[in-house]
Amino acid sequence: MYLVIFADSCEENQKCIHCSDFSTQDISFLVSHCRTCSAMPRPDPFRQKFVCYACDYYTYLLGNIKSHIRKHTGEKPYKCKACPYKVATLSGLQSHEKFIHSKQNVHARVSKEYTKVKKYITKKPKEK
Repeated sequence: MYLVIFADSCEENQKCIHCSDFSTQDISFLVSHCRTCSAMPRPDPFRQKFVCYACDYYTYLLGNIKSHIRKHTGEKPYKCKACPYKVATLSGLQSHEKFIHSKQNVHARVSKEYTKVKKYITKKPKEK
């Protein structure tokens, strides 16, 4: 129940904070640079296979660095089909669908509102 639109590029040039000679709008070049930039500190090359070009985040997994880069680029490729909501991660979209669009949640929200109204209606006036 979602649509995924991955961008090939971002709107603004992204610059590496570790070296002064890298700047691009191409997301695949960003990911590649996160793996190969020699100016990025890597005390443990196994755990720090990818180091973020814009902050001190690091990871061994390609999927994690791609997801992390979206925080800096603002890319939100996962779009809900039921509403205009967009988000950067699949898990974020799945949470949105679960809590906003699931039938169980709609029932829970209606029940909660009914309980509030019922309490208000059945409240006895205070005696003086």
